[in-house]
Amino acid sequence: MFFALRVLPLRVIDKTLGALASQTVRFETSLDNMSQGLCMFDADRKLLVSNKRYTELFGIAAEKVVPGTTELQLQALSTAANSSAETNAAGEWASFEDGGILRRTNGNVIAGFRKPMANGGVVVTYEDITERSLAEGKIFHMARHDALTELPNRRLFHEELEHALQHADAGESVAVLYLDIDNFKNVNDTLGHPVGDELLRQIAGRLRVAVRAADTVARLGGDEFAIIQTRLAQPLNATDLAVRIVELIGEPDLIDGHQIVVGRASGSRCRPVTATRPIGFSRTQTWRSIARRRRDGEPTAISKSRWTLA
Repeated sequence: MFFALRVLPLRVIDKTLGALASQTVRFETSLDNMSQGLCMFDADRKLLVSNKRYTELFGIAAEKVVPGTTELQLQALSTAANSSAETNAAGEWASFEDGGILRRTNGNVIAGFRKPMANGGVVVTYEDITERSLAEGKIFHMARHDALTELPNRRLFHEELEHALQHADAGESVAVLYLDIDNFKNVNDTLGHPVGDELLRQIAGRLRVAVRAADTVARLGGDEFAIIQTRLAQPLNATDLAVRIVELIGEPDLIDGHQIVVGRASGSRCRPVTATRPIGFSRTQTWRSIARRRRDGEPTAISKSRWTLA
């Protein structure tokens, strides 16, 4: 039996090793300059490769992130570094198993992307989207709240009312109270819009303190407000609140040296609409009927079996 042995010159070996070393440096430099954190795990979810950005995102000491560390161990290290002692790592990371959004208890928001590998492993990248999430949350809030009073606007009012009607238990009622201020235009015309705006803000503040935490106060536009009362055992409870609100709004307001009295003195109206869970009537038809009866000053109510007006 014969063996053939090829002997390479030392200069060839040195050149090959040098090329490998250069490639390794380029690879590590590329990893550590990524804007995203990266981890590569084998089929047993043991770490193969990670980068510097990963340790920065999760606050883990670099010496603890070594090949062979399991993904669960890294999650526990991250939770310990960023959260209070009682935070459970499995609970914090439960929604992140297949990638998605991780909302840290310290306020940071991390987006994760998992890409399977052919050998059963997985590559996970992590991106800090805290600022983007805050911006999106602000836009979402602005789309559903009145800029002047910070109350829910008409859009959120309808969403909250739909939710309240859908979740009303048997025997419970949902009431909607409408409040508008007559002659409010005169305040704007005689004292100026800044005074009118401040008056609306003060009215909004009074309405907030007049209702329960579970109720919703909304500004529908102009001088028109609405209140959603949920889980009422007696429809008369809505009438009682309407009386209290008219009295509350009737108290004088002092704005820029001007004493302004609205409510009962100016003919403000607060009318309750009581309802229970809808079963099969058109919401559009219901609101048209409510609007017509409100315009005509008629009492409005919605029956238990369907959205018909009493």
